[in-house]
Amino acid sequence: MAKLLKTPVLIVLDVTMATRTMAAVIKGCQVFDPDLDIAAVILNRVAGSRQETLVRNAIEKYYATTVVGSVPKLKDNIFPQRHIGLVPYQERDHAEKAISWAKATVKENLQLEEIWRIAHEA
Repeated sequence: MAKLLKTPVLIVLDVTMATRTMAAVIKGCQVFDPDLDIAAVILNRVAGSRQETLVRNAIEKYYATTVVGSVPKLKDNIFPQRHIGLVPYQERDHAEKAISWAKATVKENLQLEEIWRIAHEA
């Protein structure tokens, strides 16, 4: 879809139990489809600052793209789940707490101005 619309792509990369190999995954995406404009990467399920640094440095060194943030691994599942994603009104307070947590996590861990700049290239 991104190629058809000629829009930049932000890859959200699950880095569970991995470090430098993630640079190879990003490079593989680029080699697999060189017409795809991979503008930046968001690291997901990051175990800690050491892992984030290793993955970020590898991606930026070997692929020369920007890592625009990382989302830490969830210790508990804070998001209520139901069939088809519906949450009963009795659990609404919990859902609001989960949304507030997600909003704070995004603000703390992602470079929103850079993501916004990339989005405006579309």
